[in-house]
Amino acid sequence: MGRRSSPRRRCVEFAREWTSWKPFISLGGFWIGESGGGSDTYLYGLQAGSTLKLTDTISLTGGASVFKYDHIEGRGPVYDGEFFGNTSRLSVYHDPTSALIYEEDFTEVEAFLEAGSKIGGVPVKVFGDYVQNVDASDNDTGWLVGFGVGKCKDKGSWELKYNYRDVEADAVFGTFADSDLIGGGTDGRGHEIGAGYQLSKRAKLGLTYFVNERNRSTQAEDFERLQVDLNFKF
Repeated sequence: MGRRSSPRRRCVEFAREWTSWKPFISLGGFWIGESGGGSDTYLYGLQAGSTLKLTDTISLTGGASVFKYDHIEGRGPVYDGEFFGNTSRLSVYHDPTSALIYEEDFTEVEAFLEAGSKIGGVPVKVFGDYVQNVDASDNDTGWLVGFGVGKCKDKGSWELKYNYRDVEADAVFGTFADSDLIGGGTDGRGHEIGAGYQLSKRAKLGLTYFVNERNRSTQAEDFERLQVDLNFKF
């Protein structure tokens, strides 16, 4: 249920697979938008990691990413006049087109790890993610832990998923943060519980329930959402 348009992008990706080791790397540049009072905003991203097959049924995937935004601090909102949880302040002279501007820049450094196996023939995975915005002065970290059981593939197959995450106000750039958890953006935390069932080879039913808390650094409020998805592929 993404509600925000994707930036224009240029990407390069590489992956290579050997018997038990598959490294990968992605490099990208993205034009985010114009700034009424200064330079345009860009995003540059680099991600590298590897999947390591330990046994026939056990694998590890891990890596790190860096996402650097140019010219965020001091400009007005990128999309729809909103900051999506990020810290803002009154504009004095930076951006004459907006009364409020971003208070922080964003350089997000991320690490992630996933372990997968099979129990009784059923796929099982556990995963975690940690991110810090090294440009922010405070409220600069986010993390996620979760697991998944099963995988929707053939008719009658199923899957379950769960994760808990805590994303501080300036941990990531809110405009491109998950638009389902807490209703979108940052400065929130909570549970995501989901299930899926493969109705046919080309149709899948999914249910996701969010039990969250948003605006946690100011005036915390509860947020709940039940999401029903019916996906078809051709």
